[in-house]
Order: sequence, then C-alpha cells, then structure tokens
Amino acid sequence: MRPTANTGIALPTIGELYESRLKLIELADQASFYGYHLAEHHGTSLGMTPSPSVFLAALAQRTTRIRFSPVAFLLPMYHPVRLIEEVCMLGHLSQGCVELGISRGISPYEIKCLGIDPDATREVFVETLENFRAGMSNDVLDYTGKHHEFHDVPMKIKPLQRMTIGIDPRTPRCVTHRRYVSP
Repeated sequence: MRPTANTGIALPTIGELYESRLKLIELADQASFYGYHLAEHHGTSLGMTPSPSVFLAALAQRTTRIRFSPVAFLLPMYHPVRLIEEVCMLGHLSQGCVELGISRGISPYEIKCLGIDPDATREVFVETLENFRAGMSNDVLDYTGKHHEFHDVPMKIKPLQRMTIGIDPRTPRCVTHRRYVSP
C-alpha cells in the first residue's frame, strides 16, 4: 500500500487491488456463491478492469465452481474474431463456468477514449453480434457488412458449452434479449 499525497491514507496498488479481488472471489467460490460479474471501463478509475478477459482468465485458474462473466463486453470496442476466440478460450480455461454479457456501451467518454465514434456504436454493435453468433456456431466465418468483412475464416477454438448471452436492455431493438450460442 502507498499513502496518497492529499490524505496520507494508505491505498492499495493496482496489483494489490486485483489480488484482493481474486482472493475474495476464491472465498465466494468455496462458499458456493453462484456468480461473479465484472464491469469493463476505459479511461476512468471505475473497476480498474479495462480487459475483462485478462482478469477472468486469472480467475478461471483460481476457482472451480463459481460462474463468471463480464457485466458486458462492449461489442463496438472488439474485433469480432478476437472476441469469439477469447470467449471460447475463457470457456475452456474455466471448464465451462463462463457466461456472457454484451452491450454497445453507455458512456460516450469511455467510447471516445478508444477512438471510436459514439454515433457509430449502434451499427457496429449489431454487426459484431451477428459475427459473434455466426463464429460461435459455425466452423468458418463468412460475413460482409459495412464495418466488417470476413471470408473463409476458420473458427478453430469452439465453445465448450452452450452460452446464454445477456444483452444490455439499452441495445438496439432489433436484438432479442436472451440469445444462446451453441457449440
């Protein structure tokens, strides 16, 4: 811990914060808690977890039963193929304990931190979700859209389990709210 300049109160380092969070979730796992959900944020001190996959991969190595998920992967901020592969990888690392939340993102500030136009997130969200569902369900990804184009991309890492996708209610109306993707 290091004291702050203004108050002199000792605050944990980022590494200590992550470690204490992991230890707490280990205890929750041992106590048979059902789940843990993690918020993704960028450019703020909220949650201090800009990459849910990295934290959840560490968590997968330290727990055995607890289900976990990002509150939401912010789809406009992800390349569809990389997200498909990361989610499948998390499923295997966790032995099927991963769940999935998705959103288009709510904070224009955070979206702009990554150089993304907040006005474009609706279209990109819909395309990324279409790609995600297709890539999780097929051996090859083929897609042509306004923001993404894929031809004969092999999907080598398959999902371990059927996943429920929890979708942020503020997403475009063309998306149904509880979808499943199957291996």
